[in-house]
Amino acid sequence: MESTGYQALYLTVCTWLRKADSSSALTPIERQLLAGASPHWLRHTFATRAIERSAPTEVVQAQQRHASHCTTMNIYVKAPLDRQVRAISAAFM
Repeated sequence: MESTGYQALYLTVCTWLRKADSSSALTPIERQLLAGASPHWLRHTFATRAIERSAPTEVVQAQQRHASHCTTMNIYVKAPLDRQVRAISAAFM
């Protein structure tokens, strides 16, 4: 089985994102957001959405290949906590 190198995968994903942008009916704002997309952005989006959907942090840690549980917690658990703070604040206003 032949392995795809990181650089080849990176370039393939970036090309795919550009093609998706050029053939879509996105608004200018959506196009601007998509222009910032990259494989690394997709990696963070995956982990953030997994945490938001209650995936166990140790599973996300394994998927992201973080050596420390703290890395996963510090990066990805913040987004749901921000949402929790806003929801609780709104409940008491």
